Amino acid sequence: MPYIQPAAEGASWVSGPFRTETVGPAATAQDAIAMVIERLPAGCGPAFVGTLDELAAHETTMQQSQTYRGKSQAEGRGALRSDDYAGPLLGAPEPNH
Repeated sequence: MPYIQPAAEGASWVSGPFRTETVGPAATAQDAIAMVIERLPAGCGPAFVGTLDELAAHETTMQQSQTYRGKSQAEGRGALRSDDYAGPLLGAPEPNH
């Protein structure tokens, strides 16, 4: 991942994804952030602030939540369909999945 490090006189320097690679200077924090965003890999999700153990717990919780809804990531079924919950809410029979 590209990353930002402080430079002289309040400027920033953008590097990465490897420590030996540099992108260049950025005059403002906003410029540095834009430079990083432009270089994020495809499909990159939001950042997670926490320890490795906290991230693992978060991912486990998210996977359990998806499975609870009948949409495990392994199934690859994508977004929820309207009939997934409409039946019980409208008094219609439960859908057979």
